[in-house]
Amino acid sequence: MRDTLSFQSALERARDIIGNMDIYFVVATLDYLKKGGRIGYVAGTIGEIMQIKPIISINEEGKHYTYDKVRGRKKSILRLFEIASKRLSEKNSTVAVMHGGAAEESWELFSKIKALPNVKKSYFGQVGPVIGVHTGPGLIGFCICKV
Repeated sequence: MRDTLSFQSALERARDIIGNMDIYFVVATLDYLKKGGRIGYVAGTIGEIMQIKPIISINEEGKHYTYDKVRGRKKSILRLFEIASKRLSEKNSTVAVMHGGAAEESWELFSKIKALPNVKKSYFGQVGPVIGVHTGPGLIGFCICKV
C-alpha cells in the first residue's frame, strides 16, 4: 500500500520545495513581454533598441522580477551561467535547464552547468506552451533545487 499525504502535509512539502528552489531565465526578445503586458511598451522598445536582456527570476510568491540586466544575447547566457555557478557553490542540488525554441544555445549552457560541482542530478527539456506564449521563442533558463 502506498503512503499518501494529507492535503496539509502536501501543501507544507510543496512550500518547502519552493523555498529551496531558484529559477532564472532570459528571453531572446522583449516583444512577447510587451504584448502580454509584462513590460511597458516604451521600456520594451528602448530595451530592444539597446539590446537589453533582463535576467528574470521568480520569488517565493510566484512573482517575476528583474534580477539583472545585460546587453546582448551571448552576455545574457554567460550571465545565466555565472548565476548558476554561484548558486551551485552553496549546496548539493538538482538542476534543470529548459528552453523554448533555443535547443542549441541551451544545450551548451546545460553542458557547462551539469559539470559544475554540487550538481547531483541534471535534466534538460523544453518549456510548455503556456510559458512559451508569454516569452516567445528563444527562452533559456534554469531551475536549481537544493537537496
